[in-house]
Amino acid sequence: MKRTALLLSAFLLGSLLAVPPAAASAAAPAKVAVTKVKAGPRSYSGTCPTTVGFSAVLVGKGSVRYRWVRGDGSKGKTKTIRLNGKATVRDRQTFDRSIRGWQAVQIAGQKGLSKKAHFTVDCETTYDTAAPLPQGTAGQPTVAAAHVTASTSGTTCPVTVTFTGTIQVSHTPARIAYRWIDSAAGQSRVEYADFPAGAPRSKTVTSTLGVSATGTGWRAIDLLGTGHDSGRATYTVTCATPPPAGQEYGVAITELTPGDHTGSCAEPVAYQATGVITRKAGTAATINYHWVRDGQAGDEQTATFTNGTATVTLAWHHAGREEKAGTRHTVELRLAGGKGTATKTYTFTCKDAPEAQVRISELQADSYNGFCTTPPQLKASAQLQAAQAGTVEYHWVVDGQAGPKKTQVFQNPGAARVDHVWSSVKPGKVELVVDSHDKPRAETLYKVVCSTENPDPDPVVSIGEITSTDIYGVECPSDSGRVWADVQADRDTEIKLFWTVDGRQVATQTVALTAGRPKRVGAVIRAETTRDVPVVLEVLSFNKPKKSATLKVLCTTVKITDVKASPAEYAGPCKSAPGDTIKLSAVLESDRAQTVKYQWVNGAGVVLRNQTFERVFTKRGSATVEVYLTTRVTSRDTYRVRLVSPQAGYQSEAVSFSHVCANAEITQSHVKKDSVRTWCTGEQIPYVMTATIKTESAGTVQWRWVRKSNRTGNQWVAEPWQLTVFNEPGHENVVYNWGTSASEQGDWRLELNAPWSVTSRDHTFTTCLDRN
Repeated sequence: MKRTALLLSAFLLGSLLAVPPAAASAAAPAKVAVTKVKAGPRSYSGTCPTTVGFSAVLVGKGSVRYRWVRGDGSKGKTKTIRLNGKATVRDRQTFDRSIRGWQAVQIAGQKGLSKKAHFTVDCETTYDTAAPLPQGTAGQPTVAAAHVTASTSGTTCPVTVTFTGTIQVSHTPARIAYRWIDSAAGQSRVEYADFPAGAPRSKTVTSTLGVSATGTGWRAIDLLGTGHDSGRATYTVTCATPPPAGQEYGVAITELTPGDHTGSCAEPVAYQATGVITRKAGTAATINYHWVRDGQAGDEQTATFTNGTATVTLAWHHAGREEKAGTRHTVELRLAGGKGTATKTYTFTCKDAPEAQVRISELQADSYNGFCTTPPQLKASAQLQAAQAGTVEYHWVVDGQAGPKKTQVFQNPGAARVDHVWSSVKPGKVELVVDSHDKPRAETLYKVVCSTENPDPDPVVSIGEITSTDIYGVECPSDSGRVWADVQADRDTEIKLFWTVDGRQVATQTVALTAGRPKRVGAVIRAETTRDVPVVLEVLSFNKPKKSATLKVLCTTVKITDVKASPAEYAGPCKSAPGDTIKLSAVLESDRAQTVKYQWVNGAGVVLRNQTFERVFTKRGSATVEVYLTTRVTSRDTYRVRLVSPQAGYQSEAVSFSHVCANAEITQSHVKKDSVRTWCTGEQIPYVMTATIKTESAGTVQWRWVRKSNRTGNQWVAEPWQLTVFNEPGHENVVYNWGTSASEQGDWRLELNAPWSVTSRDHTFTTCLDRN
């Protein structure tokens, strides 16, 4: 199977928006600037499928048509947005294979593309027939992997979609429990794949689905135990209409989305029609056609048949705010020469819904899979967003059982996180119901696979409470917050886990655990704006526990970067500059005109000179601030910048320095050949190197001899470092022995460790001469 990056989300291939000529000439295109084109995350490594988000800021005025263009040559659907200044547009793509690519924005009527947002997705290995699961060894737990592909039987509906799955195991014998997951029907019954001893380590399983209407979907294999679940095998079915009796061509509009519209018209509503043209054998391989909307014909186009069928599409935006409610509109697909036509109609009614007073978002629930002595405890959490101050009444419902009424008080418009804890030994559904205001509700499924017997005792993994450092004083977006938790297992093992922050995977790790000993794992958090951010830690191995928490984010107007100590490390004379001076520096970035007050604070929390410094910004910008320490004694410390205002208490990362005061010099050195032989005989010729080192303070001095000769390619080659300890200032004699039986000519010198960069004079030497 060819291993390429598979783009899972649907997209529309073809030309830019097709509109009737009259509409196209109604207004001149607006000049639009595209800025801040970003991908998030820019780089991802971990389990797949994963989703990458893209955003860009459009600047201009008027109605603008745009689309996203991708590095693989595909193009997104053309959309329309009305600008009166700035607006952010977004796109999301999901990948189940490793890929490096980019996306950019293309404005209709303007040449070229915007700046490209590059991204990288590095998926963990997908195990299939092309990449077999590595063989395990006896005594190790069984590991399994699954992979699924989909194929369809044709285009005449109903069609059969066949899903072919490959399940592999690390060693035999083994028995693997699995089930199919369908995009529409959900989970199937549990099935088993048996692998007898000595049998092949892979097995093919199949599942079929009858489809009678045009549509898309997917199926995947869920392994109930330690293993790598398959990715989603997607399918698309477009039902073809055969030509009527006595006619050469058949034509049908198989899909019109969104169909009848009753709702908001604040922005034009995106529509798409899909048509299928069929032909009898022996007719031409192409046919001309055009789309007609409400009597306005578009340009004539050409469709090419593949296996007797051609699929064509039309995309447009309907802006009907001024028309009468319930107005009926017509879309036609006409074949050239009167060879066939198909028609669809839809109604359009503008009815702007009142702005929601309370909204539910980011609802998520824990899952559990493993050995149970008691029902495992699960937790669900969600975010309530209130448009105004007040008290919100709500309750949770688990598997149809309503919990007690609760309240959340909002002093101001904003968001608050609420949660619910319960226990269960089977999967089900959890709902959050708001009883006040406009009474929204949301639901999600939770997964529990609980075994009361443990014949093959896989390790049981548990997660402690998630702890976080609140992101405080950060110019968003920025990677600054941190979360961590302790994980442990009941035996020695290795697990895989990943963090999800605000719905995005940010860190995948492989962790070795020692039985009964907690191990701390963590991740860096990317802050986008001031709000509560949901954080989830999920283990992919064994019983697959999951824990969630909330991280508070407060963004600031000042950012502190590039904190430095110069020199960061020093060892040498400290009688005068630069040996007695350390420069501390940092860059302050302010997003507005203001006065920034700050202090330098050491590792013990002591404010340098008990002094508060000020930096005045007359406009948005950055400035480097510096302060000097003077010391003539050995010192090691850390310093950081702490804000006094604004955002009192926010402080930078710490910078450390090591300042070692010592004066060392070589007062004399000698290299002596301890032999009178002139000719080489194969016997060792010894050398004795001696020197006297002087220091003005107690401490340790590193020294070594280096040589450059015909044997070293005329390059300096060092002997190992030697240490001499000075208990008090003074002189020490050092001796080093060396020998060789080879003929060698060159120079020796003695050097002391940097940063002194002290070396002796060169000593010429000749070991012996070869007779030939």
